[in-house]
Amino acid sequence: MAGAAAGLAGLAAYPFGTKAIDSFLHPEKAFQAAEDQSQKYYVDAQGKLQPIVNNGISQFQRLNGQADALGNPVQLENQWNQAYTQSPQAAQAIASAKATGLDSAASQGLLGSSAALENIQKSAANIGQNDRQNYLNDLMQKYLASVGIGQNLYGVGANAAGQQSTNAVNQGNTQAGLAYGEQKAPGDILGNILGKAANAGINYATGGVMK
Repeated sequence: MAGAAAGLAGLAAYPFGTKAIDSFLHPEKAFQAAEDQSQKYYVDAQGKLQPIVNNGISQFQRLNGQADALGNPVQLENQWNQAYTQSPQAAQAIASAKATGLDSAASQGLLGSSAALENIQKSAANIGQNDRQNYLNDLMQKYLASVGIGQNLYGVGANAAGQQSTNAVNQGNTQAGLAYGEQKAPGDILGNILGKAANAGINYATGGVMK
């Protein structure tokens, strides 16, 4: 017994020996270290996903508002019409059309006729109407593009949230397995020692016949 104690004391004098003894006496520490490491990487992964999830969530309310607006197109068109201003190109085209119309009427001796004036006004009105329609079409294209971008961001955020859920389930299983191993490790080592001791006793008693 004294020799064994001396042997352990001598082994403990070396760093490797100290670690070996500590590992033998506290096998659960390896599982604890694994739990800490696993948790560290889990938290890091979830933290990197969270901004993506937040971006997706931030799109939800905006998408709802856009869906409501598209569900009432008359109100949306009225709102856009209130902000309409004639484009410089349309103003120039109207001025040119009026000048051309007046010149044409004058050359035909119809400068003061109501028919000539009506044609000039109709031509100017058509240019203005087309300009307004182009304005509304352009706004609608931009609006739908905004909806598409929001949908993409929301989809990416939803996928990230799904990955977080998967990570949480996997981490729970991993931590549960490590916790079980931590609780079980001392008993396993003791069982191995007792088993080997029992085998050694049987071998000694039977003259080494049984292994």
